[in-house]
Amino acid sequence: KDVLPEDANAAFAKLQDDAPVHSVLHTRRCLEHLVDTLPWPVRASAAADAGVDMSDRDGILRHIFPQIDDTPLASGSVAQVHRAQMRAMFYHPMGGYASRSTTTPTVPVVLKVRHPRVRERIEGDFALLIQIVSLFVYAFPASTFFRSLEQALAQFAERLSLQADLRQEAQNLLRFHRHFREWRGTVTAPQPLLGFERCDDVLVETYERGESVGKWIAEMKSSSVNASTEEGESLEPCHPLGPSVVGRGADTYLKMLLSDRFVHGDLH
Repeated sequence: KDVLPEDANAAFAKLQDDAPVHSVLHTRRCLEHLVDTLPWPVRASAAADAGVDMSDRDGILRHIFPQIDDTPLASGSVAQVHRAQMRAMFYHPMGGYASRSTTTPTVPVVLKVRHPRVRERIEGDFALLIQIVSLFVYAFPASTFFRSLEQALAQFAERLSLQADLRQEAQNLLRFHRHFREWRGTVTAPQPLLGFERCDDVLVETYERGESVGKWIAEMKSSSVNASTEEGESLEPCHPLGPSVVGRGADTYLKMLLSDRFVHGDLH
């Protein structure tokens, strides 16, 4: 916020959870692809329980997820998320612990669905940037700056393209849970569900309730406590939970940076 104008900050902030949504039709096509990637035992069990043929992707999908919200819970730059109800028999979190009781017939989950042509757009944009930099490399062959920039762009393009593969995100989540297994109750993250982590454009996760830091800060003043110095000078309002949240956030970042060397870049 100290670098860009306020209107630019507001526009970029929308990429976190208020980006344009894609169509319900695209979501349904991706969910059918999810069924195609299910392990054979899961797909066979769902088909048998539903009384449908193994080739009936819609029937299998409706049996596993009796309810899927068409309206997204949020939409980011790469994917949007839908709340859904999953039959408890298919609910097996992979993070090493159950996030909730499964005594009910269904369990709330989240379906993360990638936007159409995201990977192609990322690769196309970076290909164009690399071509432009290549022209400068050709024009200034003695310059090490442009050669380094060309290599950095190629590496960044590869990394960013991986971020659009939700199978990679599932593996990253599992690694994150391994690093923070001793911090349960303090730091949490969605867990991929066993058998539903093999699709590149859909990821099924546990539903974790929470509030974004941005919204929390915006609402902080409504329940803030006014404070003043010993000299009577007024201080900014302070939320009672502020020091706790800041302390945990700082500890989390330091652990990721200095100990794990593996950073979750979307903390909120």
